[in-house]
Amino acid sequence: MTALVQTASREEYNNTREPLLKLCDGDKMHPLFAYYDENWNNMPEAFVTFELDNLAHLSNATNNRIKSKWSKLKQQVNAAFTVEQLIATLAHIQYMCEEDYNRELNHIGHCRAPDEDSDDSELKLLFNTVSAFAYKVYAKAYNLSNEKS
Repeated sequence: MTALVQTASREEYNNTREPLLKLCDGDKMHPLFAYYDENWNNMPEAFVTFELDNLAHLSNATNNRIKSKWSKLKQQVNAAFTVEQLIATLAHIQYMCEEDYNRELNHIGHCRAPDEDSDDSELKLLFNTVSAFAYKVYAKAYNLSNEKS
């Protein structure tokens, strides 16, 4: 199946089907070949590399991350929800995700250089290695030494 997924052209795809059929003793009604024919052969544009050339798939032609997110979302919503309940639930989930992100970004021990120094890589490095007080002293001296007269 991997060989079928990684084919580079329609001709190669058709040629790769033959070994699969031989594996099934030439029987097109064999359960494996029947499954392939019914579920894969009818829609190669969904998984075959040569059909996905216009997508940046990095040899991963699956949508596992999307399926995972949908799965997590389905655990939170109910098919019987009204539109209002669904919107409220989605808004709450988004709010919780934003809160988690902000908590992670601003937790104690996570250092961010002040905005006025954020473009200077030397000051950023210094900020993460010394205390906030020492940083202010060094940053003031550093900025004075870099000022143009």
